[in-house]
Amino acid sequence: MNEEEIEEEEKEVKQETGKYAEIAQKIIDEKLPTPPEIALLVQYAREMIRTEKSIAKELESRVKDLPIYKYYLSKITGIGPIFSAGLIAHLTPIDRFATISKLWAYTGLTTEYYKSECTRGKGHKFITTSPVATCPVKMKNGEVCGARIRKTEHIKGVPKREKGYVLFINENLRTLMYKIARSFEFQQERKSYYRRLYVIQKERYLAKLEGKNEKGERG
Repeated sequence: MNEEEIEEEEKEVKQETGKYAEIAQKIIDEKLPTPPEIALLVQYAREMIRTEKSIAKELESRVKDLPIYKYYLSKITGIGPIFSAGLIAHLTPIDRFATISKLWAYTGLTTEYYKSECTRGKGHKFITTSPVATCPVKMKNGEVCGARIRKTEHIKGVPKREKGYVLFINENLRTLMYKIARSFEFQQERKSYYRRLYVIQKERYLAKLEGKNEKGERG
């Protein structure tokens, strides 16, 4: 079985698992009778919910007195103590990001990236969100390579992991940001400022995309 077949199989397993997880969640939320064939799954789901609540309680006790949580994050619908703790852990100290664009680059939420290769030996291959002058890859001895760049390819799109390349973004933070964005989607516009902002930005993006498509068709 090659790598693509393995990835496809893993994708199918995740989809199947997700389907049954949704059924279990529905049974718990709506207090429905539990079919015997998925009783164990529902039991595990209940235990996970209890565990998540315990974790949320513990995390809230750790962040509740921090000004960024007390006066800002706790006021945002859709961002609870778990998301807040994740943001604080990943982004502290915040002053290392001079601009918003540098923060987005750190998370990998950019629309362009660079695939590069250095001059050392066979060459380290890596992906960054901005061009670099020397190789940032850490070697086995723990030192940064620092060799000059042999070639760089500028690519439009969201940076993603590729076989043979070291990816220089915070993937855990990017996943967290996606989850936060998804939470805003489920909010009501009249109650959530960030849901309204999400709708406005989405409409702007779609209008911009439509304009590009029309321009391309006119050629």
